[in-house]
Amino acid sequence: MAVSLNDLGFLYHFQGKYGEAEPLYQEALAIYKRFFKTEHPNVTTILKNLALLYAKTNRH
Repeated sequence: MAVSLNDLGFLYHFQGKYGEAEPLYQEALAIYKRFFKTEHPNVTTILKNLALLYAKTNRH
C-alpha cells in the first residue's frame, strides 16, 4: 500500500499536482514509520520525494 501511495504521489508530483502529491507522500511515510520505524530503505526515497516537492514549491 505504501509503495503505491508513494508511486501515485510521484505521478502527481511529475504532473505538477503538488497539492495532491504531498498527502500521498505523507501517508506512505506514516505507514513505513508505523511498521518499520525509519529502518526501511523506502523511507529515504519518500523523504527525498518530499524534499524535492518542497523545493519545487519554495517550502524548503
